[in-house]
Amino acid sequence: MVAGVGAVDGNQRGDSVKCVERMIDVVKSEGMAAGRLIPKRLPLGPDSMEIMRTKCLETLEMCDKWKDFICSTDLEPAKGEANKEQGQYNVTA
Repeated sequence: MVAGVGAVDGNQRGDSVKCVERMIDVVKSEGMAAGRLIPKRLPLGPDSMEIMRTKCLETLEMCDKWKDFICSTDLEPAKGEANKEQGQYNVTA
């Protein structure tokens, strides 16, 4: 197994030294991360960014297709109570 790792070392797309430098920048809020709000999830490398972007787009598409279903769980307004979303009153019996 170690021999196999040696065979690909230097041939991979990402630079592990740069990756660790970026991680340290984030942890210390310095270097390339200085002055930036650190997100909950931060992909490192163009390949992981593409995976994350694809997943986000798939999630947004699902939300669009299922919006009516997803948003159908609110309580109905009580009789005479303002419907905040529409600015109307529910006056049904």
